[in-house]
Parts: sequence; structure tokens; C-alpha cells
Amino acid sequence: MIEDKTHRYEFRVSVGLTDMSGVMYHARYLERADEARQAFLYELDSEYAEQLAQDGVGFSIPELNAKFETPAGYGSPIKVNTMIVDVGEKSLQVAQWFTSKDEVLAHLDITLVTVQNGKSIGIPQRLKELLLSVCDPKASGRPQPRIRQAKQQPT
Repeated sequence: MIEDKTHRYEFRVSVGLTDMSGVMYHARYLERADEARQAFLYELDSEYAEQLAQDGVGFSIPELNAKFETPAGYGSPIKVNTMIVDVGEKSLQVAQWFTSKDEVLAHLDITLVTVQNGKSIGIPQRLKELLLSVCDPKASGRPQPRIRQAKQQPT
């Protein structure tokens, strides 16, 4: 569902997503973030998304910044919120954050580069138009990561 230029993708933490302590393993956040971005594109235009896949057009991630705040346990309902914050000629900036019961679990800031058959290309015009239609450069609905103070060492 896209609301206020933010796409929301929901899932529940299954056993297969957890580590030995019963919380969602950090690498699984990246997998679910990718699924959410794909769902976003399909919701914008499913036929065009299928055509891009058939033509070998996709995205590569040259840069990713992740901040994990609160662990998600087995059975937790999760929302992955996805927002496009910038669209360039060959790349775009995406903000994603995971929530459970209105608590922010993790933040991802991702740079995606458009590729076709493994080579960097310019963003196809139709795709660029779709992305710009939902782009929010100010990221107005996005929560900010908590800033943790470093513990001072005793002197």
C-alpha cells in the first residue's frame, strides 16, 4: 500500500528469519527490504515491473547504511516502510525503516544503481517518471534514528 509517498509492506517474523536467540537475524532485514522495494515497484505499475524484469533491468546496491535499534522477536508483526528520497540519472536514494507496533526497529539508507544484465545504465524514462511521482526529497514522514551517546570511560 502506498500512502503519503510511503510504501508499506507487512510480514510476520517466522522461525526461519530468527537466530538462535529467537530474534530476527540482521541479514534478514536486507532480504525483507529488497522484497519491500520490489513490492513497491509492482504496486506502482505491475506490467511495467514485469517488463523490466524480462529485459534484465534491476538494481545494484553500491552503498547501504543500516542502524538497528530494537530487535524483532519470533511472531512479531513487521511493517517495512519505503520512501524514495532522490532520483538521479543512474541512481536513486531510498529510505526504509522497519516498525513493529509503532516502534522503530531499524533504519536503512540505500543507494541503488540501475543495471541491465550486470552493467550500469541510466534509469529508463518510464521508470524515472514512476519514481519521481512518489519521490519525497524532504522525507517528511520518516522517523529519525535515535542518537546514542557514547559511554564515557572512567578516568
